[in-house]
Amino acid sequence: MNIDFKEFDCPNGLHVIVHEDHTVPLAAIDVRYHTGSKNEQPGKTGFAHLFEHLMFDGSKNVGRGMFDRYLTSAGASNNAYTTHDETNYHMVVPANQIELALWLESDRMLQFAIQDISLRTQKDVVKEEKRQTEDNRPYGNLDTQMRALALDGGCYRWPIIGSMDDIEAASLQDVKEFYETYYVPNNASLCIAGDIEYAEAVRLANKYFGDIPRGTKNIPRPEYAHPPQTGERRRTLQEDVPAPAVFIAFHAPGEENPDIYALELLCAILGAGESSRIQHSLIYERQIASEAGSYADVNELHSLMYLYAIGARADEDNDTLEQGILAHLSEVQSNGVTERELRKAKNQKEVQLVHEAATVQGIADLVTHAYILNHRTNDVNDEIGRYLRVSAEDVKAAALHYCSAENRNIIRYIPRTDSASLSSPESLENKEDYDDVDIDDMGIPMEEPA
Repeated sequence: MNIDFKEFDCPNGLHVIVHEDHTVPLAAIDVRYHTGSKNEQPGKTGFAHLFEHLMFDGSKNVGRGMFDRYLTSAGASNNAYTTHDETNYHMVVPANQIELALWLESDRMLQFAIQDISLRTQKDVVKEEKRQTEDNRPYGNLDTQMRALALDGGCYRWPIIGSMDDIEAASLQDVKEFYETYYVPNNASLCIAGDIEYAEAVRLANKYFGDIPRGTKNIPRPEYAHPPQTGERRRTLQEDVPAPAVFIAFHAPGEENPDIYALELLCAILGAGESSRIQHSLIYERQIASEAGSYADVNELHSLMYLYAIGARADEDNDTLEQGILAHLSEVQSNGVTERELRKAKNQKEVQLVHEAATVQGIADLVTHAYILNHRTNDVNDEIGRYLRVSAEDVKAAALHYCSAENRNIIRYIPRTDSASLSSPESLENKEDYDDVDIDDMGIPMEEPA
């Protein structure tokens, strides 16, 4: 992969990345703040995700509800997402509307302008989102439950959406302090990707963002110092789920650790696709699972690697599901993986990354992420190479090192007796990213421009 870009810093610390692509008259504007749920404190969780919503609800010179209205009228699209580590705002606009997009984004960064009515409204929106994605969805509380089980403390213990008690208690002053700490140019990166010349991008970035004051507060950078787990942990939940299910999570390193590439390929071999070991065995051969797989929830400082199986029937035996999962993991730990399996897993990753870089929005997302975490934007061009350099021996070694019984956390779900009619869940992978809010459902009244 070879993404061409140029980059520079504004005097206020905002890092700007420019990618020229004159194929079509479109441009992507991507602003990423290096703050997510891991930057929160116990008692004040969920702020990063709440802020994602609040930033669409009016700024200094943009009335409530008008942010989306301006862009829709210009034929543009926009959205946002929050992770444990970052908050990202992105839009795709016609090339002749780049200035509008930059003005809107810079106005959100310029000055705290959130009103009390916005805070009250968005608290209710976040509560409803939690009801939809967690409370009323089978297995929807997995992330919350697994973090509580596996993590004794530290900045990744709570889910991205946070505690509803914390959200309800949040004051306008709390929100203002969060904004003034993290929503500053020296904690952000901006990418302009698409049909624009570099010199013009430099001019516009400085015009709209250059005069925004640098943040004056210290930006906390939490460290993850969780002691190694010394024994298996288990929890059984009886809930409104359609079938028994087993979810196994292992502690894994952050994304800067090279072992994470071997673990992601291990996940693909074990559980990505119909021919993967766990899916092929448990779903198609033995027919004891309706859904099964493996994925890595990768974060900046700490990750969790998941293996799971959801029973094919309401009376499926969880012991059988768990033994079926662990048997395939044990096989890899004993005998490794085949070169054919490894090549297929690498191909899957390569296709995924190339697909992400097929649009200017995807490129903008990739380069701002690469920069914001380690200030090495060009790492994006070696991402495929890092997977390709993993050997079969590396995969086996990672399985042995990280997937031990002492490092294992298991949550079992069993249905309540009246739950069998519930539908199956959507795919569980990446459920923890609270992304792409639906602006039309945010409860924001529309105002006409002055």
